[in-house]
Amino acid sequence: MSVSDFLFSTPTALFSRSDLVISGTFASFLIIAVAAKAGQLMQTKKNAVVSRLLRRVSFGLFSFGISGAIWIALRYLSIPYLGIRFVAAAIALGFLVWLYFMLAYTLFRFPREKAVWQNNQVKQKYLKG
Repeated sequence: MSVSDFLFSTPTALFSRSDLVISGTFASFLIIAVAAKAGQLMQTKKNAVVSRLLRRVSFGLFSFGISGAIWIALRYLSIPYLGIRFVAAAIALGFLVWLYFMLAYTLFRFPREKAVWQNNQVKQKYLKG
């Protein structure tokens, strides 16, 4: 099977092994998004910077998980143009772009924001008295 046949073939009601792997990936995005949201809700009072990071992660993963769930439904319903694997590949490409920006934020901006937040917490601790 060539790449063009794999990406642009008309969908069938029966999922192939690759469709099941893609479906599992999108489902795991949703599960991780729910876990990140739960972590964000627990961190809201403790650490605002970590809470913001978890909010970004949960929103992004939830968006891609829902997009994937819609694609799975379109694939199952055999909708000709929206149910092809190329749409799933486009969603995956969007995920990779989002992942790049999240990694850049986590590696460069997040440590600075966390240090500033911790310094402000120390200042607030001694200014309250």
